[in-house]
Amino acid sequence: MGRARLPRPTMPNPAAQALLPSLLALTAAGCAVPQYEAGAEQEFRVPAAGLVSLAVDTHDGGITVTGVRGASEVLIKAELRVRGFTAAEAQSNLSALEVLRQQQAGALQVSGRASEQLDSNMSPSFSFTITAPAELVASLRSHNGEITVRGLAAALTVETHNGGVSVATSGPRVDLLTHNGGIALQLLGDGPADGRIETHNGSITLTVGAERSAAVLASTHNGALQAQRHCDRIEQSDNTLSAVIGGGKGRLDVTTHNGGVVLR
Repeated sequence: MGRARLPRPTMPNPAAQALLPSLLALTAAGCAVPQYEAGAEQEFRVPAAGLVSLAVDTHDGGITVTGVRGASEVLIKAELRVRGFTAAEAQSNLSALEVLRQQQAGALQVSGRASEQLDSNMSPSFSFTITAPAELVASLRSHNGEITVRGLAAALTVETHNGGVSVATSGPRVDLLTHNGGIALQLLGDGPADGRIETHNGSITLTVGAERSAAVLASTHNGALQAQRHCDRIEQSDNTLSAVIGGGKGRLDVTTHNGGVVLR
């Protein structure tokens, strides 16, 4: 039998060795988490004359909107937060955050924008608390944050990926979606109600006022379905519940993948 060959020794590469400290430093900086946080509050007022809709969009942060009938302005209170590796850097990074208010053809769009020069690991966030005329059609979106609505009386669209949704509205249509979080919807006022209420992971509580009407179709993959109110007609199986309320004008599709549904 022949002798086993030993692997030839690898000679160190001087150029690679010279670059190693710099590469390690860059890697450490990229993995480091800034520990300091700074915050600021800003307030804006927009005349409501001519407005027909409101859109609010934030990637990280919550949204709260309160509708007031006949309000003459939209009051926007924004809470800005950002991180830094030092307290001074975090405070300085606040200057890289901007609240946008754009108006076009009766639509007011409110959003937060971070400068492209700001590193994403500085975790910029924008939370909004807004008072607006109840009659505005509203569209509210957050990627990470809870959304709360009270008092709006027109069509409403709400979407968040991570956070709960709580809505009390007298509007004719509601479209509510969250991927991870529960939904509580209270339908006030009168007339038919249409819309879609969906969460991937969370429970849904739907409260329908005495003067509202809808045909409700609820479904869940993993959870209980309960009707805790009087319905004109109700049918139920293991994973679905259909109910007619107030004559059944309007249609509400209620879906959760992991969680229960309560109809009140």
